[in-house]
Amino acid sequence: MIFHLFFIFVFLFNFCTQTLLETKALAGQTFHLKVRDDLNRRIEILEIPQRIVSLGPSITEELYLLGVDDKIVGTTIYCNHPPMAKKKEKVGTVIKVNLERILCLKL
Repeated sequence: MIFHLFFIFVFLFNFCTQTLLETKALAGQTFHLKVRDDLNRRIEILEIPQRIVSLGPSITEELYLLGVDDKIVGTTIYCNHPPMAKKKEKVGTVIKVNLERILCLKL
């Protein structure tokens, strides 16, 4: 289950990165993203994500580079770069994620 959530996040991150940048640049336009996960389930995202939990150090760094650090609410204990990432709530490790903590995170 945890690995499945991680792969969904990575999959969505890879395909959403450009869309997030375009949406940020084109404020006022609607956001709608359709993707399929590894189990071939259809996922529709109708709003720009407001809370991001990064489950990998490299993903955290990319989120900071994209300028969406204000939306990051949680990271793993290994996410320590850039230095601001150390201040985010820790949700576990890359392999062992605390789902209850993730569900309780707020902006």
